[in-house]
Amino acid sequence: MKSAVLKFGPVILLTAVVILSRLPQLFSEHLVLDGDESIVGLMAKHLSEGKEISYFFWGQSYGFSLVETGIIAIGFKFFSVSDYTVKIAMLALWLIAVLVFYKTSLTIFKQEKSKAILLTLVLILLPAWGVWAMKARGGYLTAFLLSNIVLYLFFKKQDNMRFRDWLLCGAFGVTIFFSQPFFLAGLLPFLLFFAYRKPIFKKVFPLALGVGGALAIFLLLRINTADYWKPHVLQIPFKHYGFADFFQNFFHHCTGYYYLNEQYKPPLITTITAAFFILTLLGCMGVAVYRLQKKIHTHPLLLPALASVVVTAGYAFVIDMSQLRYFLPFTGYSLLFVGTVFYKIRLAQFSTFMAALFLIVCGISIYSFRGYKFDKESQSDVYNLIGYLQSKNITHVFCKDSQLQWKLMFYSHEKVIARYVYATDRKPKYVKEVNAALQNNPQRVAVITFMQSDQISLPQTEQKIGRFFIYTNITRSEIERLGFKF
Repeated sequence: MKSAVLKFGPVILLTAVVILSRLPQLFSEHLVLDGDESIVGLMAKHLSEGKEISYFFWGQSYGFSLVETGIIAIGFKFFSVSDYTVKIAMLALWLIAVLVFYKTSLTIFKQEKSKAILLTLVLILLPAWGVWAMKARGGYLTAFLLSNIVLYLFFKKQDNMRFRDWLLCGAFGVTIFFSQPFFLAGLLPFLLFFAYRKPIFKKVFPLALGVGGALAIFLLLRINTADYWKPHVLQIPFKHYGFADFFQNFFHHCTGYYYLNEQYKPPLITTITAAFFILTLLGCMGVAVYRLQKKIHTHPLLLPALASVVVTAGYAFVIDMSQLRYFLPFTGYSLLFVGTVFYKIRLAQFSTFMAALFLIVCGISIYSFRGYKFDKESQSDVYNLIGYLQSKNITHVFCKDSQLQWKLMFYSHEKVIARYVYATDRKPKYVKEVNAALQNNPQRVAVITFMQSDQISLPQTEQKIGRFFIYTNITRSEIERLGFKF
């Protein structure tokens, strides 16, 4: 009995903390999927219904999403098509990644179980992952999981890596690249370290076979994949970001209070948590540099772990760092680095007290995310809007809010089909369906806009729900005056 507790106790503890820490968000009045999450939900719905398999986030040839949509589709099969199912499915995927992180930490730090548990608890409770632990967004959680698995294979197997292990590492590396390649940056220093310490290049064939095989599969999957959305991630010519820009954006990422490139004011407790984390990290970097210079005995991974932190933070200077989610890979790698700094250092009572206090502060910060709100409309607002449309027998909508169109379709289970202003979109069939409805059944078509100035171009507003104005019985010419393209 005692051995079972020692073996499974940490896993049970970490699982419980993951679940309990996200319950306030799940039961928050502000719970609502954003537009991109609604797209993932629709992809999963189609998969569960056997309609289609979407390998990448709609309208892209990157953002491999089959892992996310597959888990959500299973949830839809056993439960219901709802935002709760989407969030819980993503939390389950993140939980798996967190447990692999724990096993990786346990492997790297030579069975220092208390340290591995502490680092994993910090990962769970840090506000940087506060919202993203349940965020359904093409490939981020897949990349986080696979990067941890690759590290685990490297440091668990070491000299005992078999043909299959090298094959998997190569395949997983390619999958990370097509999911969210930013997670590869932090892996690179560890790979170079492993190549230096171990005869990795003698294992080139299975590694190359894994890379080549996975690359061939993904290139085949990309055939006939729409390239509607092709952002310029690398800022070429490079923008002249300064360190002030970096610290401002990085700090706000650590608070978790942002949506896309919009930054919100976090609660004081979350600000304190982020500041303490960053100051601790900077202190550890100073200690690491000092110990490396003085050649003081350290963990053999100290240098690659430090390099991983620098590389993962450094790529921000060549990308659009206003997209704060691009910093997500940093947290896991930085915690592994902190672990190497404190390797075989027994924490004094004061340090233990500070670590416990920090976890409590992190826990309070995570609880405060029940008040996190990124959107102007709530879940009830979306349902009220759908209810009104259905009461008027409206089945197709021209929508001037690019995020709302996807939420309308997901939350109505596609009983309301919507399109945005452009002549094409991430899923062109929806644009065609709305256009056809305007031509064949115009009485079942409406326009939804959030700008009152649009009344200049349209007749009297029939209804206002929340911040949205709804117009019915309108002609194509009136719709075109609003900026919709055909």
